[in-house]
Amino acid sequence: MKIGYPCINQSLSCRSSRTFRLRSYTDERLLLTVTENLRCLEDILRYNADHGILFFRITSDLVPFASHPVCTADWQDAFREDFAALGTFIREREMRISMHPDQFILLNAKDPEVFGRSVHELAYHAEVLDLLNLDMTAKIQLHIGGGLR
Repeated sequence: MKIGYPCINQSLSCRSSRTFRLRSYTDERLLLTVTENLRCLEDILRYNADHGILFFRITSDLVPFASHPVCTADWQDAFREDFAALGTFIREREMRISMHPDQFILLNAKDPEVFGRSVHELAYHAEVLDLLNLDMTAKIQLHIGGGLR
């Protein structure tokens, strides 16, 4: 069994979920923030490996505003090598990785705009896992509810 925890390591001083306000978005700000978030994610993964913690849920906020229309930065290409290196680290240690989008993901939404935003957010999560070059053991966890009558 691989026991772990979600998103925040209380033993380290960094967070891989740094963000900023939407109104202050610039491509440069996004790229600087993602640089710091990936550096911290690496620190967390190294800490976990050193302590035998082989399960970790990566924060949804790793790339702020990634699924929002304001995001014009090509963060995928800018960080392709960083993601690949993290993925290699994860695979070499046989870590189990997941992501868990926020509660606003509504695949059963009647409003087409809400559904569309949900699909974009899920695509972002899948893209992160793909950039890490992880296999099908990496999961995106969703909570889904029943439909209203």
